[in-house]
Amino acid sequence: MTVTVTANHEAILPGQSVLATVTVFPPEQADVDYVKITTRGVLVSSESLDVHLAGTFTATRLYTVPLAAGTGTLIVQATATAGGGVGNGQTVVAVADTTPPAIIQFTATPADTVQFGDSLTIRYVATDNVGLRYSVIRLTGVMTRTDSINENFASYVQRTIRIRVPPNTTSGTVSITAQTKDVGGHLVTSAVQPIAVLDTRPPLALGTVINPTGRSGFAPGDSLRLTLDARDNVRLALVGYRFGPPANVQDSFPASDTTFSRTLGFRVPSAWSGTSTVTAFARDVSGNAREILLGTFTVSNRSRAAPWSTALGGIVRDLAYDAKRNALYASLPDSNRVAVLSLASQTFGTALVFTGNPRGLDLSLGGDSLLVALRATPYVSVYNLVSGARDTVRVNSDDFLNRGPDNVRVMGNNKALVTITFNGSGYGGSLVELDLRTRAYQNRKTVTEFVPLCRSGDRSTALILIDDSCCPIEGVVYDALTGTFPTDKGTVDWYFNYTSVDFVGNRFLINSTVFTRALVSVGSITPAGAVGASVIAPDGGTAYFATSSGITRVRLSDGGIVESFSLGAQPYRLAISADGLTIFAAVPDNIVVVDTW
Repeated sequence: MTVTVTANHEAILPGQSVLATVTVFPPEQADVDYVKITTRGVLVSSESLDVHLAGTFTATRLYTVPLAAGTGTLIVQATATAGGGVGNGQTVVAVADTTPPAIIQFTATPADTVQFGDSLTIRYVATDNVGLRYSVIRLTGVMTRTDSINENFASYVQRTIRIRVPPNTTSGTVSITAQTKDVGGHLVTSAVQPIAVLDTRPPLALGTVINPTGRSGFAPGDSLRLTLDARDNVRLALVGYRFGPPANVQDSFPASDTTFSRTLGFRVPSAWSGTSTVTAFARDVSGNAREILLGTFTVSNRSRAAPWSTALGGIVRDLAYDAKRNALYASLPDSNRVAVLSLASQTFGTALVFTGNPRGLDLSLGGDSLLVALRATPYVSVYNLVSGARDTVRVNSDDFLNRGPDNVRVMGNNKALVTITFNGSGYGGSLVELDLRTRAYQNRKTVTEFVPLCRSGDRSTALILIDDSCCPIEGVVYDALTGTFPTDKGTVDWYFNYTSVDFVGNRFLINSTVFTRALVSVGSITPAGAVGASVIAPDGGTAYFATSSGITRVRLSDGGIVESFSLGAQPYRLAISADGLTIFAAVPDNIVVVDTW
């Protein structure tokens, strides 16, 4: 008797199938009693067939080799009995994966340096002709970590892994490798360029001057409180403050944590009479230092001055108050100028002329440079208020004939938030983060063509309102310490909004609705006669609203009217100094300066 076993393939890959044919040729057409078919090697199985049929018998079986089988052989054997005799037959099929896998993409972001406390984003793409068993990501150097991933025999994987760099890591480099192994046992390795781990990020210094009497200014003998706060991504070493002349007081305190908070009390002497600047500074354990001009405070026995105005001759797009020089800057896009108003002389000086349309304005951290967003260009202009030198920084790289900077606000991390607007409507704009130290910028969010932008007086927090995204209008909060957007929520249900924020970033005012830092509404205040522009006071307790003939000051706790100022015209834009002592109102053809003492 003859038993044959044949296969349709001599060699297969793991995971593939083979068709085996068993044929029994009994002697003299005798009855085939039974046939036993077994497999061994990469696949083990067994079955018995009660046949009891005369003549040649044929059976076919399909065998699928498991992916996990790897390299080996599949042996199919058949044993049959017929006419009192026994016969055997077998076939051998080779099972082999001879092609190694491939890591077709392996990147780490950032690619060159990473700061303590930040995260590394590792991405890899691997393929194999059969299937991948596992992958391993290894970090060695100043930080070590191993992540093993079961790839479950997938032939294509695309994965992203985020690994945080501990704040207590020492400076140095970290090497990152990726390994992947296929079902055939082949192992391939890929590596990225070693990444420097260091701390070059300065701490964030914050502070608030508080008058317990509730007045905007101080009289000799009053109490003054200074809340001093600082934060760092690793660890602070020193935190301090400085009152400029005429106060001329400064002090510093050792710090040993990632955060620092202290409240200082002063009895205001008569020698402090005048306006003093307030600066907070901090240094971390890596030697990175930062100081920030918080604003000013004024000591005087004077009475409130009457509002005064001066002819402007143009439509104001933005206002920025310079506490160091007691000056107000007003952008006038229609004439490509920035007007410079001296509050001491109550007169305009020589205007700053630009080739593009000046839109948004803000002062640098030290208060010695004016940043101007130039709409008809891809640039933000940086004007040195000490030397008069000008520089431009690119913030847009595409289609700058139709796209350009609109609003700009400088944050406490020395980065400027710049909105890029465009001709048209919809989501075609960008929110750009510009590093004023390196002059590098990156697009952080896609926005619409109209994006009101405001920052807190201590520069720790910004509110970005993506107008034309109704309804509701999307609000985004920026945290200057982490450079992130921890809050993104719906806000109000109408277009063309006015936004402002208190000194420490705890309260936002959008038109007449008050929101917390988490963009939770805490109520709306609509004083009688209020129209259009509004601005919240630095203390977060009151707000100023434009009326048809002036300004009304309202308590945000209960909506009660505190006082009103008659200006003889309706303001279309309001701004307030960081110390809350002065309101600036743009009315048709004039700038009005209102003393809130």
